[in-house]
Amino acid sequence: MISKNYKKSFKTHTFLFTKITTFDFDSLRPHRHILLAMQYEKNLIQLKEEKFNRIKIPNYSVKRQENIVTVDIEFIKGIQLNELTKNDYRQIIFEDLVLRVDVYGKRKTFHDYALKNFIIEDGTKELYYVDLEHYGEKSLIEQIKKFNSRFEN
Repeated sequence: MISKNYKKSFKTHTFLFTKITTFDFDSLRPHRHILLAMQYEKNLIQLKEEKFNRIKIPNYSVKRQENIVTVDIEFIKGIQLNELTKNDYRQIIFEDLVLRVDVYGKRKTFHDYALKNFIIEDGTKELYYVDLEHYGEKSLIEQIKKFNSRFEN
């Protein structure tokens, strides 16, 4: 996996973290946990092919074993979007996520606009969306409603 390096005087740091998602067994639907894990893996594989213009996605790798999906994600060094910085990025998020249509003409994008899901990278000031599990298809009305609940002043 390609990851960011952060140079600090005489050394370079690379940060990664691992997110392990286990889909629980349901005795009423015995194969559901496997199907959910497969869908999650498929979404993450599709996400690798997507671009979000001015919003970046950290590099990551994904693997699945049965009902467990492991994602190794590049850590982005920076600060979370917050009440003081959100208006600087509001229009970018609206244009590049909320109004986004994917390469197949579908409304597949990120749908959780919690400020903690956005990181402003140190040095570059580039905006990253870091909670990859919120990638999916939602209607434009749902997207705008969720966006407005987080970004209205």
